[in-house]
Amino acid sequence: MLIDGELAMDDRVNFLIQAVCGGESYVLFDEMVQIGVPAADVFIDQQEQLHIILRDVRTAKYRVTDFVYDAENKKFIGKDALNEDAINYIGTTGR
Repeated sequence: MLIDGELAMDDRVNFLIQAVCGGESYVLFDEMVQIGVPAADVFIDQQEQLHIILRDVRTAKYRVTDFVYDAENKKFIGKDALNEDAINYIGTTGR
């Protein structure tokens, strides 16, 4: 896999993705990743619910999790939209 035109070696990097608001911190992802770069998209839907969509794409894994903020309990609840193992990720198209 190429990142900014350079070969990304299998260096097993630990990634931490967290949401921080005021004094509160919510850890959504804290894992060692082999050949991959997890990423997230954040949006508020038509029902005024905060979503964080986490894309965990790496060697032999493709997982998309939708975290929705539960204001009553003050926590994020994650639900897998896609969770596949033993796949060969090829890449993306366009930007």
